[in-house]
Amino acid sequence: MAQNITLMGASYSAVPAVTLPKTGGGTARFDDASVTTATAADVASGKIFLASDGTITTGTNSGGGGGASNVVTGTFKGTTTGAAMDVTLNYTGSGYPIALVICPTEGPYNSETGTFYSLVQRYVTAAYFMVKSRIGTSPVYSSSSDNDDYATVTNLYKNSASVATTYATAQTSTRWFRNTNAGTGGSGGTLVCRFKSNTKMSVYIASTSYGFAANIEYTYRVLYSS
Repeated sequence: MAQNITLMGASYSAVPAVTLPKTGGGTARFDDASVTTATAADVASGKIFLASDGTITTGTNSGGGGGASNVVTGTFKGTTTGAAMDVTLNYTGSGYPIALVICPTEGPYNSETGTFYSLVQRYVTAAYFMVKSRIGTSPVYSSSSDNDDYATVTNLYKNSASVATTYATAQTSTRWFRNTNAGTGGSGGTLVCRFKSNTKMSVYIASTSYGFAANIEYTYRVLYSS
């Protein structure tokens, strides 16, 4: 929004920005920040922006920096191999998870600049997909078998101890929503991830068997029912 200003006795109307000389040469532009409509909660956590009052503000949104309220995005990087780790999901709605995708942040097959691409480690996950088997009903996270806790899962993993680009895929329908840690069980590592609650995900970091690669950043995207 442009402003009316008075400078050295002269008045100017509808000024959107001013350009001033910098010490040592060059110019610096200063814009009117009152056009800003974003708040800290709208901006990705750690990112800096100018609030509408001109103050330098740091974003606080760890769920992907905005977007649809039923989609949560985040990252994790495991460092302890042969163990599960919990990932807290930044979701505050009343729905439940119905779909999930996880892959290395660089991409599962980035031949140009990828660290994961050149990694030689059999059974580490390259891409992981989940769709709730009964989308219309919420999971109960039960210790006993309950059909509402089932999901259809696909795990794409590296499948060679000597070649970085050999992959295999496993798919299954399994009791996936359960308040217990992820592990190497399931057909083809399909239980290296599971949801312990609507806002808690467990992921297993590979040692010599199935799991997510250690010291590799993965990005997850969760779709909720509402």
